[in-house]
Amino acid sequence: RKQRGQIRKESGMDDELTPTRKSSRMFEESEDILGRLVLACNDGSCRYFEMAQNGLLHLKFTTQGKADPATACCFVKHSPELRFAFCSGYQSGDIRVFDFKTKQQVTLIVGDKSKDQKSTVWSIQTVSPHFVVSGNSQGMVKFHEMKYGTLVKEFREHAGDILAMTVSADGSKVFVSGVDSTIAIFGKHTSEIEGMEMHEFKLNSKDRGQSHDIYALVELHADLLLSAGHSTDMCLYKLEPEGFPDRRLGKGKVKLRSEEHTSELQSLRHIS
Repeated sequence: RKQRGQIRKESGMDDELTPTRKSSRMFEESEDILGRLVLACNDGSCRYFEMAQNGLLHLKFTTQGKADPATACCFVKHSPELRFAFCSGYQSGDIRVFDFKTKQQVTLIVGDKSKDQKSTVWSIQTVSPHFVVSGNSQGMVKFHEMKYGTLVKEFREHAGDILAMTVSADGSKVFVSGVDSTIAIFGKHTSEIEGMEMHEFKLNSKDRGQSHDIYALVELHADLLLSAGHSTDMCLYKLEPEGFPDRRLGKGKVKLRSEEHTSELQSLRHIS
């Protein structure tokens, strides 16, 4: 807390950090930059920071603010063409891709403008190297091609707002959850047709281990997923290559590739 206060005081960002809704972090090895941070803000802007060797955050780029609040953001990962870029989602359902080196907007994906239904983007991630996936307030999960903004696939597997999303380390699976506490796993399936690589997104499996809203999902390992949310407990899931097995992880041994850990869970699915 003390260090955060020093950073905000010395960089003069107290007022600007106040409206922040969500943030996304990505750290990369560099001789002069320790890390990068992008913030989605209620004033409709996104703020991009770099952390210097002395540990101080420096504001490098602010997108133009507008009446449409920014509600989610993430860095673009594993894309040579968009190496220095981040994505942001908005209350209107729009998605924008910005290049923080040129300080220009690269792509605009227009959301659903229906007056009867709001489709606020609450969660957003990139699926390397060409796709952005978003979850909105209507329970929709949408996969878009990042460069041109083309809608590739959309799913409605949730009964409420999607508040949590994470992508597996190998980029082959997307884990999604939210208000209905159901976790859905979407897979990226690759095939080759006439020498061209084709990508298709499918629902792999679903499970519900908690009874209240889920706010966070973390892939602990290739075969372990952790969820946490409104309740005070967390839920640990055993993963198979394509998704969830027939039952959730219980008390016993959990195999993590080269070693075994004993899981002392108080119930079949919860960690207190």
